Amino acid sequence: MKDPNRRSPLEVRPVSLVVGGLLVLLGYLIGSNTSSHPAAAAAAGKALLDEVPRLRQELGSLQSSLAAAASPCPTCSCPAPVACADQQQQQQQQQQQQQQGCDLYGKYNLNHLDQPPSQDVVGPVQDDEALFLYSLVRSLRLSRVLEIGGLSGYSARNFLQAMEPTQGVVYTVDIRKVAPVDSTRHICIQKDAALLDAADVDNQPLDLVFFDAHALDPQWNLYRALLKAGAITNYTLLVFHDTNTHPHKVVRWSFQNNEGGWVHHTVEGKMVNKFHDMGWDAFMLHPRKEVHSKEFPYRHGVVVMQRFSRLNVKRKRGPPGPTPP
Repeated sequence: MKDPNRRSPLEVRPVSLVVGGLLVLLGYLIGSNTSSHPAAAAAAGKALLDEVPRLRQELGSLQSSLAAAASPCPTCSCPAPVACADQQQQQQQQQQQQQQGCDLYGKYNLNHLDQPPSQDVVGPVQDDEALFLYSLVRSLRLSRVLEIGGLSGYSARNFLQAMEPTQGVVYTVDIRKVAPVDSTRHICIQKDAALLDAADVDNQPLDLVFFDAHALDPQWNLYRALLKAGAITNYTLLVFHDTNTHPHKVVRWSFQNNEGGWVHHTVEGKMVNKFHDMGWDAFMLHPRKEVHSKEFPYRHGVVVMQRFSRLNVKRKRGPPGPTPP
């Protein structure tokens, strides 16, 4: 059987072919001029030998350029192109894609999480929280996210990066003007959240709604309107930010509760309690007070809520279904 990896004797690289031809020409010049013009032949031979390294380098560059032009791999494309035949070229393109924000090759690109190590920031999600939300969105392959309250776009950028495999979209509603962080996948809606309707989110079900506006009635009105229109379903995740208490006073408007924690926002906490009373299950990303330190000063808190669906562990009766590929 013919080995597919074995090269035919007729298959020679262009660089080797050209350099080999030059060496043949060198031999001919030396052989034909040795008797009549020995000095000239020696000088010509030396000059040609001196040029061989430069010619080899230039021809090598030319060959690389031709290979790149013929390669199916573009400079940067999301989703990622098929694997390149040249492993070194593929590695270079992987690095380039990661630098430009494409993270399919590198699996996870977290370059957008650029807060200082302590994450001592007030307002946006902190990087630990963003990493948690990134994992949630990526592992569930979500593709449609609505956030209420946009601020600087930090959370929107995180959601978009997590949705690279699905090329998902983020809708941001804010009463103030918010600049989109992506020209096609980030849709910013400037209006009162209480007035948002299903048409603003293209009349399709949402995978996740991120509550971060700290306005109780507008967020409740938005929830009811989207639920009635079918944009929020039993599969939609509800995520609330700023739900944890701080271990010490961080912002001037915070107050201490009867457990010793400092409450910096009340709206999203009240909504979590109400949704739980309505039958929604909750997972709380709330570090305990005693784990905080100078290096880990506080975390604002995230709560993820979902309708519980009983797990089906009953064996199917009758013949088994087709075996998956």
